[in-house]
Amino acid sequence: MNGGTARRLLARSAAACWLGLGAIVGMFLLSGTGQRVTANPTPPWERLGDPPLSPRTNALAVQVGPRVLVLGGLRAGLIPMRNGASYDVRTGEWERVRTPVALTSYDDAVAAAGLAVVRHTGPHLGVSWWTFDPRRGTWARVRDVPAHAVSPSAFGSEVYAISGRHVVAYSVALRRWTALPVDPLRPRLIGRHVSASRGGTVVTESVGPSVVADRWDGVTWHRVRAASPPSSGVPPLLPPGVSGMVAASLPVGGRWVTVVGDQAWIHTP
Repeated sequence: MNGGTARRLLARSAAACWLGLGAIVGMFLLSGTGQRVTANPTPPWERLGDPPLSPRTNALAVQVGPRVLVLGGLRAGLIPMRNGASYDVRTGEWERVRTPVALTSYDDAVAAAGLAVVRHTGPHLGVSWWTFDPRRGTWARVRDVPAHAVSPSAFGSEVYAISGRHVVAYSVALRRWTALPVDPLRPRLIGRHVSASRGGTVVTESVGPSVVADRWDGVTWHRVRAASPPSSGVPPLLPPGVSGMVAASLPVGGRWVTVVGDQAWIHTP
């Protein structure tokens, strides 16, 4: 390689470096102004389609598969309502929902086998349990509920609840209740909470400053280390400039769906 060729290659390399540096600088500086360019971040709030709901508070919210259900609630004057809406996160579409009883956030709802299972405490019918199929929009009364069944949770196609000293399980597919053997361990776990997973059914209760937990492994009960219950986090504040009655706020796949007045929003942390 002669001297002239080497000088030409060096010149081309230097020009390429300057062009690359200029491109990088141009990304950060507005041409002729010297001001930095900052990319606009994606806003954490995104407006969803308007739900077919009138303004309300204290609605019962639950996610069932790809659908978010906002059921009942209280309108002005604390009057309970017997309607709601279903939002499909795949299509972005809302559908109206009628409820057989006036539901509020003081009721309980869990999802099992593609259905919402609702425990309702009402002034007239007392305690009643219902299933709702959001695909068909149909409700069904749950029969033969064990006495004083409370604190429902769900795993797979079964719903678990506390009934006295028993843990009871409701099979959504079979529409049948089954009672687990009495937990013989002490202290007696009254006013308990039950949860289920692949590792077994666990009952927890706060006893003074501590938490005790018993696990049913399918054969017998065992005292185990108590784990802190999972937290769904704290609902985010309302979107900037938005005010009104908050019907419900529900975590959905790491994000939050919030219904305010007759509008709906989704928040991405």
